[in-house]
Order: sequence, then C-alpha cells, then structure tokens
Amino acid sequence: MDIHALRRQGMTISEIARRTDHDRKTIRAYLSGQRTPGCVSVPPRTRSPRFDGVGDGGATTSPTATANGSKPLDNA
Repeated sequence: MDIHALRRQGMTISEIARRTDHDRKTIRAYLSGQRTPGCVSVPPRTRSPRFDGVGDGGATTSPTATANGSKPLDNA
C-alpha cells in the first residue's frame, strides 16, 4: 500500500496509520521524506556506562583502586 497514494486520496494521517498498522509519527515522517518505508534506521552502538567497572562489582579501572577511588585496605 503506497502511503502517498492514500494521502492523495484524501485520507488523514490517523486513517493511514490505522490502515497500515504504523504509528502516526511514522506516517508523518514518511510523507515528509524524513524516513523511507522499508529502511530501518539503527543508531550507532554506544558503550554502556555499566561497563566502566564502577558499582557493578566488576574489575575497576586500576587494580589498586576501589570503585570510589580509594586504595583497598591491606588485610595482611
């Protein structure tokens, strides 16, 4: 179903969204040319903050520093 053809027939964006099972904002983006039907835009992957070693019980950035930056107690 061509979204532009439905719009030219006088259908509203809400009607097109219901008929095509897409969100109204997606239909609006298709009609304005901001998105292309069938093309998925995937944002670039970013490094998650949970991998910085702070607060997750994992390794810290320095073997002699704890998560809060202080040196560990010597248990010997």
